[in-house]
Amino acid sequence: AKVAWLERYSVGVDELDEQHRALFRTVNQLQDAIDQGQRHAVVAAFSSLMDYAHGHFAHEEAHMERIGYEGLSEHKAEHARFLERITSLWRGFLADDSAVGPELLTFLGTWLVEHVGGADQDYTEGG
Repeated sequence: AKVAWLERYSVGVDELDEQHRALFRTVNQLQDAIDQGQRHAVVAAFSSLMDYAHGHFAHEEAHMERIGYEGLSEHKAEHARFLERITSLWRGFLADDSAVGPELLTFLGTWLVEHVGGADQDYTEGG
């Protein structure tokens, strides 16, 4: 199932909200490519997702540092665990393990919703 951006995921920082929306779109593009069996599109979408995630995490962590967010080190660790996990799943996908595609999509969708809708809310003004 596709992941949908909901306004309740907003962190109150326009730049970060747009980056989060883009991450949702990119995960959905990856799902489309996997569903259609277009390996070149899957590789392109995953590469885009990784590049975007790295850039977004850097922006988000810099924002948290600027505002003096006390949970910054744990949040950074959560980002690192995410990158490690999707890199591991991706290696499995590249090794032609067809079962990895659904597992990768499930992990991405669940993590994105839980992270943006949960952990990221902790550094918002209302959080």
